[in-house]
Amino acid sequence: MRQIVDAIFYVLRNGCAWRDLPKDFPPRSTIYGWFLRFRREGLFATITITWSWLTASAPCARPRPRRR
Repeated sequence: MRQIVDAIFYVLRNGCAWRDLPKDFPPRSTIYGWFLRFRREGLFATITITWSWLTASAPCARPRPRRR
C-alpha cells in the first residue's frame, strides 16, 4: 500500500502521465485503480491533508524567504 500511495504522489508531484511511472512501482492499472477509489471515497483528500500536515510539521521544515 505504501508503494501505491508513493506512486500516486509521484504522478501528482511531477505532473507526469500514469504511463510514465518508473518500473519500480506496481503496475499503473493497480495504482490508477486505487487513485480512483481514494478520490471516489473522499480518502484522497484526507491523505493529501494528512501528508501536507506531516511534511509541514517535520523538524527540518522551515519557512523559506521569498526570492524576488
